[in-house]
Amino acid sequence: MGALGRILVVDDDADIRDLLADYFTIEGYSVTPAANGPDALEVLRRDPRMLVLLDLGLPGMNGVEVLKHIRRDHPEASVIVITGNQDLELAREAVGLGAVDHVFKPFDSERLERALAIAVRAMRESSGVSR
Repeated sequence: MGALGRILVVDDDADIRDLLADYFTIEGYSVTPAANGPDALEVLRRDPRMLVLLDLGLPGMNGVEVLKHIRRDHPEASVIVITGNQDLELAREAVGLGAVDHVFKPFDSERLERALAIAVRAMRESSGVSR
């Protein structure tokens, strides 16, 4: 496991998955990629205490549907939604459904780091761990 924790990157675009996996691995996280909603939910079934970067524009089971499943079945997981279409209303809907934050593509590394800090804090608070 990475020293900083585990991140599940869910995006149907292999280039985005690889970019995020490389970035967070260098930062010290252990990263698991998933190309779609069902794969992501299977990963979380086995290991629910993960930070999740979830693309809203997934084919088939879209990101909002995946988020609803995560909130219902894995409330301990912290979710940051990512979207490429700059759809602020959809991002707000996702936050209303329990995502801790949202980040737009193309990624701003400072914004991504802030969202990650929020997600880490939310996970620690939900588990009663403080630092």
